[in-house]
Amino acid sequence: YNTVDGYVLESSFNFKRQFNRDNTYYIKPLVRYAFGREAVSGIMTTGWAGRRRGISLTGGRYVSQFNADNPISANVNTTSTLWFENNFMKIYEKDFGKLSFNYARLADVFSIKGNLEYGRRYELTNLENARPWIRWNQFAFSPNAPFNQEYSNKFPAKELNYRFETHEALTFDLSITWRPGQQYRLYNGRKRYLNNKNPSVILKYSKGIPNIANSVVDYDLVELSLKQDVQTGVRSELHYIFSAGTFLNNRSVYFMDYKHFMGNQAFVQYGDAFAQFRALNYYRYSTSERFLEAHVINESRRLLLTRIPFVRLAGLKENLMVHYLLTPTLPHYTELGYGLDGLIPGFPFFRVEAVAVFQDFKYQRTVFRIGTTLKFGRQ
Repeated sequence: YNTVDGYVLESSFNFKRQFNRDNTYYIKPLVRYAFGREAVSGIMTTGWAGRRRGISLTGGRYVSQFNADNPISANVNTTSTLWFENNFMKIYEKDFGKLSFNYARLADVFSIKGNLEYGRRYELTNLENARPWIRWNQFAFSPNAPFNQEYSNKFPAKELNYRFETHEALTFDLSITWRPGQQYRLYNGRKRYLNNKNPSVILKYSKGIPNIANSVVDYDLVELSLKQDVQTGVRSELHYIFSAGTFLNNRSVYFMDYKHFMGNQAFVQYGDAFAQFRALNYYRYSTSERFLEAHVINESRRLLLTRIPFVRLAGLKENLMVHYLLTPTLPHYTELGYGLDGLIPGFPFFRVEAVAVFQDFKYQRTVFRIGTTLKFGRQ
């Protein structure tokens, strides 16, 4: 359920034909019906996957979150919308075609993936009859148009929330990952790659291509990231991700093309535990200029509580974390957190966290989260 579509029903299936060990052809159709808008949409994906490379073509009409990385899942949004009047998910609709490709282990140490997409994008608004199950006096549905501080500062005479006209966009995205020092063994003439403990360097480039097929976007975004998982002890690890990026050109950037961050405003923290903020607004600080981002998490089996023998033997794991973000409209946003994994025996994918939030090195608030890495259904 969301405030734009009302209740949504989706149906999909997979057809796969494996010609041999290294070649698979597939077709993935999906149909979606939005009861509130009485709208049918759907997409079709077809492609070929090889042992280390693949190519696919996707097209149709579908809704997308403004942040294509889907910071909030459809199921979490359903709960927060119907029970607490917090419609965090912000979506738009597009007719599109996308060509995607990937190549792994190129020269053993490089992986490349990218896509070229052409789409016509439509704004969506909340249903007039959108209603929660429970009404709270302190809550109310927010517009489907997200609020962004940078946009509000640039265009103070316009509406506070981001609105856009229907437009065409031709975009290109490319990502190159370099993992130096990769080792492998030969087995029956095939390479078996060994676990690589070296850091990964990731270079991303995104381009809005103007003046082709009525495309009106025109931007260049470059990002550089460094990430690594370091073994620090028996079943203990340090995970870090550092990223920096800038728009070399931002002549025409629509909000879905901004640099967005994996925020979280729900009580349930869902998905990637290492690269997601715990209390950051989903869209308020997205930028079309520059950013610096860092995530550091230390997972330990012997830290504070886990020094007690029966606690350690119960399988609990303690996490210390720092999440940092700097943008032109957000000075030194920092989250310092402590978490416990494995509180429920037999369910290591659930955790509880307490996180202190600072802005410009000044304490703001403390939030509590229940986290899970489980995934239910589509995003």
